Amino acid sequence: MNSFGQRIALTATMILALAVTIFARSPIQTSQEKKIPGSIAGRVTIDDRPARGVTILLLSTENISSGKVQSKATSDQEGRFHLGGVPAGSYLLQAFAPALVTASDDVYRRIGKPITLVEGEDVEGADISLRPGGVITGRVTDADGQPLIQETIRLFQINSEAQQGSKRPIYLPYNF
Repeated sequence: MNSFGQRIALTATMILALAVTIFARSPIQTSQEKKIPGSIAGRVTIDDRPARGVTILLLSTENISSGKVQSKATSDQEGRFHLGGVPAGSYLLQAFAPALVTASDDVYRRIGKPITLVEGEDVEGADISLRPGGVITGRVTDADGQPLIQETIRLFQINSEAQQGSKRPIYLPYNF
């Protein structure tokens, strides 16, 4: 019987050791290794004056065509904005305000301000300058004249000097 008791004690010790090993490798330990988010802050201006109430969108460049917004903020009375809790990655920072566009002659800069954020980085001075643009209004309908709801609209810039059929997409912020 003594050997029976030793077997039980040995089995219990092995089960305990196995449980400790499994617990040590559990997700509880990996949750302590969380990635540290960063932040992006800046100021929006129109002719060097604060632009208040402007929607700031942060889109991941990994899947830019989806238009999925990673983070968004609204500029305050001084035109300042802050996006917190941003994971490391490559992004486009966009300002969206009706009748205003990014003040840049470079069409690619008008799409958004590229920002690459490393883990735990706080980017300051991600300033955006805006200028008056244009407004397109209208109504989107189907073939029977019925209004279409929540349809994605794309604009294309057509260069009259280029060959016929040459068009280049213009990406505007949407889905926010």
